[in-house]
Amino acid sequence: MQGCLGVVGGMGPLVSAEFVRTIYELGIRGREQDSPRVLLYSDPTFPDRTTAIAEGREQTLVQPLTTAIQFLLDAGAARVVICCVTVHQVLPAVAPQLRQRIRSLIDVVVDELAASNERHLMLASTGTRRSRLFERNERWSAVSDRVVLPDDADQDRIHQSIYRLKSNEDVEHVLPLVDELTRKYGVRSFIAGCTEMHFIAKRLGTATAPQIGAVDPLLVIARELADGAVRLKADTTSSV
Repeated sequence: MQGCLGVVGGMGPLVSAEFVRTIYELGIRGREQDSPRVLLYSDPTFPDRTTAIAEGREQTLVQPLTTAIQFLLDAGAARVVICCVTVHQVLPAVAPQLRQRIRSLIDVVVDELAASNERHLMLASTGTRRSRLFERNERWSAVSDRVVLPDDADQDRIHQSIYRLKSNEDVEHVLPLVDELTRKYGVRSFIAGCTEMHFIAKRLGTATAPQIGAVDPLLVIARELADGAVRLKADTTSSV
């Protein structure tokens, strides 16, 4: 399996499976034998990330995350995507030789914002917001003027909607909230600051005339794989 992409999933299991589906929806262009090779490690027993951060128990996330990354690398993954934004909070505690094989979803979002001239509403879990995960990125000051942060009441509604998606609620039930909030904050796009928002980004992307855009790191990575912009080699110098 050398030269494949590893996906740390299970946080939650539905969206990590959907991410793999997205890779193949975009990546099969003719023969299926020419589409990307993917290893999915789906472990729903990861502790709740927002709860662990709120209670100061981030260390409980480090070992299962390390185990998942190492498993994928040992199985032949050249690069790894962690299909959960909030758990990126504990990446600094992961061994450097593992970290350098990871494509950070935070970095992908920052790259997309740097290339954008629009303002985008942040839709993220409360754990991500409280930890200021995006704001700690070394390039954040250069793109922060393109980000709109919801107030506390709306943040609570966003967080609840994320957990409804985790519980397999139909995306159609969450779309009205996204529409309402983008209108309220005067933006035409949102940041998928939680991977569950990948469901929303995909649904909007299938609309004939989408009114709302999205900065979705999972969609960006899937498109890169499909376009051949990514070379998956088992080395430690290039990145996904």
